[in-house]
Amino acid sequence: MRQASLAFLLAAALLAAGCAPRDDGREAPGAAGDQAPEIGAPEIEVSTGLGFLKDHDVHQAQFAGGPDGSLYVVWRQPADGRGSDLWLARRGEGGAFMPPVRINDVSGSVGNVDLDESRAGVAVGAGGLIAVAWSTGDSDIRAAISRDGGASFAPSLNLNSDEGSRAYRGFVDIDLDAAGIAHAAWIDGRFAPPRAEEPAELFYARIEDDLVTEINLTEQQADSICGCCRIDVDVRDDDTLVIAFRNTGGGYRDIFRIEAGADRAFGEPARLGPPMWELRGCPVIGPLNVGEATLWSEASTGKRRILAAVDTGGDFEVVAEDGEAWRIERPPRRVAGAPPGEYLLLLPGRPGGRILKGRGSSWSVVAEDLPRWAMSAAVIGGDLVLLGDLDGEAQAESRPLKF
Repeated sequence: MRQASLAFLLAAALLAAGCAPRDDGREAPGAAGDQAPEIGAPEIEVSTGLGFLKDHDVHQAQFAGGPDGSLYVVWRQPADGRGSDLWLARRGEGGAFMPPVRINDVSGSVGNVDLDESRAGVAVGAGGLIAVAWSTGDSDIRAAISRDGGASFAPSLNLNSDEGSRAYRGFVDIDLDAAGIAHAAWIDGRFAPPRAEEPAELFYARIEDDLVTEINLTEQQADSICGCCRIDVDVRDDDTLVIAFRNTGGGYRDIFRIEAGADRAFGEPARLGPPMWELRGCPVIGPLNVGEATLWSEASTGKRRILAAVDTGGDFEVVAEDGEAWRIERPPRRVAGAPPGEYLLLLPGRPGGRILKGRGSSWSVVAEDLPRWAMSAAVIGGDLVLLGDLDGEAQAESRPLKF
């Protein structure tokens, strides 16, 4: 295993860069998503059907859509006393959302980190199957499964085999394959010195019939993976399992991808693009798998850019970059409920966000000037519905699709 002295140096660099997550409801200073509260944010529009969220203390609100057209809202909410809970509400027939259901079986067991990159991972499969994964306040990784469309969740399962060790870990994501097997991945610092983010490993867990199989996917590599960028897990239409993460090496912190075919045997991690972004700390901006492509954020040129690559041959395309009057603020997010065969992404920016449409490494802007608080989006009844939260208050608005 890597030398402890290296871990302490990396941890110090991470703290100096201001990327270490906090469990006090605030983002770390200097994190990619830092922003002042938006003044004059609108009330939740009645047309969105999300007015029920006004009765809740809402954090990290996000949409999740299923292959059958089902739509859900998931959010984190402080529990009575210590910790938080995760809640889910399903959009029913006629547009009304069903009463919220708590996802975690132990009240207050969800961590309080308010960083967007640390939000829960949510996956919706066929036949009412839903999987949700999160970090606990005790630094474990847990997941819960619903088999009735979110009406109830089975008792949660611990994914890390060293449960209760309180090692640094988080930034989990999860997806479901066609067989209903859940696949999760997260950043794990169980071999790092106490309270240090690095050296960190990429851990994976397979959940089948309530049995958890855990694998260290980077055990053989010499360098740590980046300790504070969200993992992205995606099962493609051809059943290939793809996990994208930010790796380290030679002072660079660039995006790598590791894949497994139908036999679920993983290959070696492979770099997307050439060595590019040399920096001392973690930028807290993870990648996103969309179809056959992976998109990611980097700033080696002095501007923040969104890049896309289909394979690991080194080629990439610039999808978006900072301009004189507009700045990229956070990584792109999938838009739930997009029409069949189309990919839509929400790209948060300053002074406003944008919607991208495309596939592979070819993307174009189809909507601009979205409210800065919008961190999730869905297509509902032919309209684009935007969702976010400010200081625990949910924000939502609807606007016609014009593309």
